[in-house]
Amino acid sequence: MSHNSTPLAELIHDADALDALDALTDSGMLYSSSSALELSQRLRAQGFSPSVASQIVTQHRLRSLARPKLGDSAMRMLFTNDAVEQATRARVATLHARHFQAVGAETVIDFGCGIGSDSLAFARAGLTVQAVELDDERYLAAQYNLGDYPNATVIHADAAAYLRTDHTRRLGVRNDVLWIDPARRKNGKRLYDPRMWQPSLDDAIEYCRLFSSAGIKVGPGIDYSFLPSDAHVEWISEGRSLLEAVIWLGNCAHTPMRTATMIDDDATVHHFTSHLGNPCDAPRLCEPTDVGEYIIEPDPAIIRSGGIASYAEQFELAPVSPGIAYLTPSRAGGVATQVPMYSHGSIYPHAQVFRIHSIHKINAKQLSKELRNREIGSVEIKKRGTDIEPQALRKALRLDKQAPHSCTIILTPILGQHRAIIASRVTSRAVL
Repeated sequence: MSHNSTPLAELIHDADALDALDALTDSGMLYSSSSALELSQRLRAQGFSPSVASQIVTQHRLRSLARPKLGDSAMRMLFTNDAVEQATRARVATLHARHFQAVGAETVIDFGCGIGSDSLAFARAGLTVQAVELDDERYLAAQYNLGDYPNATVIHADAAAYLRTDHTRRLGVRNDVLWIDPARRKNGKRLYDPRMWQPSLDDAIEYCRLFSSAGIKVGPGIDYSFLPSDAHVEWISEGRSLLEAVIWLGNCAHTPMRTATMIDDDATVHHFTSHLGNPCDAPRLCEPTDVGEYIIEPDPAIIRSGGIASYAEQFELAPVSPGIAYLTPSRAGGVATQVPMYSHGSIYPHAQVFRIHSIHKINAKQLSKELRNREIGSVEIKKRGTDIEPQALRKALRLDKQAPHSCTIILTPILGQHRAIIASRVTSRAVL
């Protein structure tokens, strides 16, 4: 199929349809599946063909889905059905651009740019962008989304072939950098083996070696054994949600290491060095201790980047059991260290803190009795190192939903013994 004859192309080439889409967006009308048919019929009554009317409704839905990730700019973008899930969040893409700016990049080649979410951030940062995409629909969406940026060119081509044909000219260009976001899904299913990605991780690394600086976006669950030994690998979270990892190479990796980058709800960015040295190295372990008054759970970017030992040492903590990412204040002279307050008001930065009220064997009947005695009607259930399903436990607890209080139940081994901890969250400015 020519990309000029796709359903998205019909929409793009119909100025009235684009105006209708933008008017629908500006109206503030939220998409709902129950009203989609009625909306489509109304658009057809206005003279739009069935395929164009369907595209307007589809794009209205996709814009609504994309707004939490991409912000208000999503309200003037076009998407493909799978692009909303795969697109890089706006704040994260801005971080990618800053990495390239820091090494003096001038031109970024976005290998397989999708609908252009990373390319948008590169272009907004003032970099010259060559966004390469083979898929017809994604190419059209990227071309539309980058249309307001004269420093961005969208190229309809196979990115690997483009690099091969363009490489000779680029051998002496030191300020060109490469960005690759491999396709990690096939037929709607996630591909966990990097050898099955498109391009494979090995091929992506080989392409990156042609450039002075490069970055490869990968899933945050990537096994360390697949990482290049000379890379700086960065795990990124936003609002405590672990989003991705990036393998930085060349000048973007001034030293091999693993780091965590955390974006707060107010867009403040924090960095934590989890491991200096070969990123393939296994995470260091530290000695566990019996649980104290508090449970501390570091940000998932710190956990996944193998930074538990570094975090524990920095803040005088220890795991509650071998290999478990729940930490507790270490003991000095048999007395648990008090939880400190930091100048910016946080208790243990980049972590959730829970005050422990009681510890029990994992027995639903006994837990249920304890919760009734505490007048607890709602619970948050967290777990590490146990096979117990939270939903099954919740059902077995038979909570009195009219009870006024709430708590957190943490299921975890404590020095190897599986336990249920009844706890409450400690807010960032709570008086301890």
